[in-house]
Amino acid sequence: MNALIFFLLFQQQPSEQVSKERSFLVKFSLEKPESIKSKVLWITRDLGQTWQSDGAYLKNLKYVMQDKHVYVYLEVIEDGKYGFYLQLEDEAGNKSPDPTVETIPQIYITVDTVSPVIKLKRKEKYVSNTLTAEISFVYQETTEIKERLLWWSRDGRDWNRSTDTSEVKVNWIPQGNEMTANILVESEGKYWFSIQLVDIAGNRTPAPTNQLAEWIEIEFSPFSPQIVIPIKYDTLTVPNIYVIKWYSPVTLPLKEKATSLYFRKKLGEWVKIGENLENSGIYLWSPPLEDTLVSLKMEVMDTKGNLISSPVVSDIRLRHEKEGNVKRAVDLYKVARLYMAQKDYDKALTNYYLILDEWSSYPLALNDIANIYYEKGEKEKSLEFFYRAVSSDKANPKYYLNVAICLFDLMLYDNVLDSLQNAVALETSSDPSIPTKAAVMLIKLNEKVASKESKEKLKQIISDILKRKIIGKELLKQLTELGKMEIQPDTSKENPVDKTAETPADTNMKEPLVEIKKAEEANKENEEKK
Repeated sequence: MNALIFFLLFQQQPSEQVSKERSFLVKFSLEKPESIKSKVLWITRDLGQTWQSDGAYLKNLKYVMQDKHVYVYLEVIEDGKYGFYLQLEDEAGNKSPDPTVETIPQIYITVDTVSPVIKLKRKEKYVSNTLTAEISFVYQETTEIKERLLWWSRDGRDWNRSTDTSEVKVNWIPQGNEMTANILVESEGKYWFSIQLVDIAGNRTPAPTNQLAEWIEIEFSPFSPQIVIPIKYDTLTVPNIYVIKWYSPVTLPLKEKATSLYFRKKLGEWVKIGENLENSGIYLWSPPLEDTLVSLKMEVMDTKGNLISSPVVSDIRLRHEKEGNVKRAVDLYKVARLYMAQKDYDKALTNYYLILDEWSSYPLALNDIANIYYEKGEKEKSLEFFYRAVSSDKANPKYYLNVAICLFDLMLYDNVLDSLQNAVALETSSDPSIPTKAAVMLIKLNEKVASKESKEKLKQIISDILKRKIIGKELLKQLTELGKMEIQPDTSKENPVDKTAETPADTNMKEPLVEIKKAEEANKENEEKK
């Protein structure tokens, strides 16, 4: 009989346990403990590929015999997954073999003393025009996540856990080490939410209190219009153009051009920003040139003639631009570009905002910030910074093209043409990239704009591009045909939604439009033939 079987009661598969402490005990069962002469504990960190005996990886080691068990008390030096194998020798000299790569550990213990680290992808408060919302977050898991908890509050102080029977319900949508909490509430109003994770070792992120843990504020208001951007306590540097974004609930039937926007300084009178606006949800605003606090609100008129106001967004700070420390800003820009090249956008943004504290109109920094927000899918914020780049450097055609691309994404098609016209007019070099991208957009815009004025402007831009003859042959042919179109009276309805988007003109950013790539490749082939 093999001595190993004589001493130990083996399992077919090694048991697996988890410890949230680095000090723990391992229990082995024996048949005849009185015959044991010596004990050696072997340890593996790589699933049995290599083994170390006794002191390796350990701070303390102690054996205790009791009944038919050997209790091994030990302390490991770091977290990780450990496999254990107890080697025994009896008084007759029978000894279980040294472990090899074929030896299966008798027990695995995963040591995890660190709580998961969680980071919300979006922390600022926002408004939902339905009774649902999503919270996305990333987490660093030390071991497997066992439990995900959603905590909610109506006042930011008294917290409750979401359950199947509570007024807040949640559905978890996993994506690797990213997770989305799909939330459903029963009634409108303000809610505060916090995520808590528990791993299989029992380590957990902090439960929320008034001062503890990350949380996000969401206002559910499905039955009234809301200004979404800017938000309370935002700082707007003037002179610049900023995006005001709003929504009107789909359940609210509105007249055409039913929206008006207003601002006021401190507690002064409300001043109109714009009235009889299209219900597009976006307006480009040039705030007054002074240092002050302002509030914003909007009003819409429904089909019955009722005037409905949004909640007021207060304490928005206007900061008049002053001469900055250009040298310091340029030095910081080098660091920010490094993070951007590594696609560490959070660190890049942190450095870019430090740059703007030194020089708020630094055009290269503004354009880079816009590109980062574009990559993150925050198109309205991206548009705001592209406009600021244009305002700072009015002679750069790339910035105008970026504005046009962003406006196209936001389906503000009639506004695209002015920026495209500037981009084409200012691009006087032999570089075909901007005319090529402009040409592709013009072909798409022809199906999106309907007014006579927009059609005439579109033809003028086409004419400007054709005069230069530096785009690819196939694109040149399409643009020539388009330039011959006859302008008809405006008889179209609302344009259909088209989510196809180009990418802003920055070499660090990918370009998803196949048409642009094909056009550029065709142009390159033509150049090579020449």
